[in-house]
Amino acid sequence: LLSAPPAEVPAARLAVSVPSSESVPLHCTSNDRDYDLYIRYPDGYQEEKNRERRYPVIYICDAQWDFFLISGIYPTLVFDQKIEESILVGMAWGGKTSNYWQYRGIDYTPVPMADRYQEGGGAAKFLTALKTEIIPFVDGRVRADTSKRVLTGSSLGGLFVLYTLLNEPDLFSGYIAPTPALAYADNWMARTEAASAGTRKAARGRLFMTAGRLESDAWRDAVVNFQKALESQGNPGLTIKTVIIEGEGHSGQKAEAYNRGLRFVFEK
Repeated sequence: LLSAPPAEVPAARLAVSVPSSESVPLHCTSNDRDYDLYIRYPDGYQEEKNRERRYPVIYICDAQWDFFLISGIYPTLVFDQKIEESILVGMAWGGKTSNYWQYRGIDYTPVPMADRYQEGGGAAKFLTALKTEIIPFVDGRVRADTSKRVLTGSSLGGLFVLYTLLNEPDLFSGYIAPTPALAYADNWMARTEAASAGTRKAARGRLFMTAGRLESDAWRDAVVNFQKALESQGNPGLTIKTVIIEGEGHSGQKAEAYNRGLRFVFEK
């Protein structure tokens, strides 16, 4: 039986940290944002035998939630030898722009949406910040294998993952997008992809997407149809897998989605 907790617990005793991790502030001038980068290092990173070793880096959108989720999943997959030892980099908002409910609706969206995200449309600037400021900062701080970068994000974060795939196809080698918000702004992403036929650089890498069986038919269909659109556009260097996760809705599917997605992008 579990004993009852003491009536008063000192605050210092309540703190629990992620092993081998640090939080590093970074101001990005591209979009005038303050970010907190949550960095988790692999076991043995500091050991002498690994001093020259370089590691894949997994970038995590919405780190205020998903860094901790993926930090729990990641070591189990390493233990089972399903993925490589990697460095996790969670991207959260901090400083004067710490209101993540506000800024995720800006940074992750390609255009404004009148009925909910009137300030939206900051994805291009955030992608510039990611490419020219965040990634170079991380590469200068850790021993990163620059040929193995993975970008993860769910919902609006998943929308940004797909935006990145289409606009900077050489930046990452793997993409994980649980339940991406493809219905955003009247299916803007799918409409833009259809209109760009033959005009953009081909997407490449490994892409894993999901939708929950308990989500709306329209939401699921948007994900499935986006895969079909990508395949019809001729992206020979792109390998896609989409899974409908049974018994789950929008948020509850994330643990299974990240587990399966990490396995898929590291598959050889």
